[in-house]
Amino acid sequence: MYPVLFSIGKFELHSYGVLLTLSFIIGIYLGMRRAADRGVQPQFISDLAMVIVLCGLLGARALYVVFHLDEFKGRWLDTINPIQSTGEIGIAGLTLLGGFLLAVAGSAVFCRMKKVQFYRVADILSPSLALGIALSRIGCYLNGCCFGTPSEIWCAVTYPAGRTASFMFGGQPVHPSQIYESLGALLMFGGLYVIERRKPPIGQVFGWFLVMYAILRFLGDMTRYYETVMQVDFGIFVLSVNQLICLGLAVAGIYIIKLRQRTENYQR
Repeated sequence: MYPVLFSIGKFELHSYGVLLTLSFIIGIYLGMRRAADRGVQPQFISDLAMVIVLCGLLGARALYVVFHLDEFKGRWLDTINPIQSTGEIGIAGLTLLGGFLLAVAGSAVFCRMKKVQFYRVADILSPSLALGIALSRIGCYLNGCCFGTPSEIWCAVTYPAGRTASFMFGGQPVHPSQIYESLGALLMFGGLYVIERRKPPIGQVFGWFLVMYAILRFLGDMTRYYETVMQVDFGIFVLSVNQLICLGLAVAGIYIIKLRQRTENYQR
């Protein structure tokens, strides 16, 4: 584990932040490379990147804060201020799906304002999203967050003393849930290109991304530890808030796949 790459005074360069930034840079670069061949100006993708970054960070932070309000009582400014009341620099506590949802909504609005077809842009960026998830989850692993539940599986990992996972489970080995999702996202990355080669109707690549990621995340969360505030007890089973969001993403993905197929048939 390497949660902090180096520090200068109270400033610390976190491995998660580096991997998250790298995922944005590589993802946008890949999107710009793909745009020209798909009827979208690369400059538009570059402009959209600012919307994605801003909405992604705001959404990820907002969803975390909503379910951790007690953590910020008496210091509400820490929810948005990169200089924390403790003197630390940086914002800890992000929920990926919150960032994804707001980034999609912000992108749709931006596309509408610029009169660019949203589904075409979403198809272009879907592989970038999959690759970004793969990279950012490696950052989670290095940081020691988003860890799994105790397990004796051959690939289980033991966190060093002092880390949350070690304290929580008394030093027991746990599922490397971050790596599961990272590897699954890499498979998604390749799968989206396979789907794209079949020249599906515009929007279906994005629809398949939603379906595949929803399945990947739902199953992965079965091995991941969640605080009770991030769980919903239905009596006979318990789901995480993120799993409930994934169910919605799967439904939305299937709807988009069917909708775009009907739209193409109509246009023909």
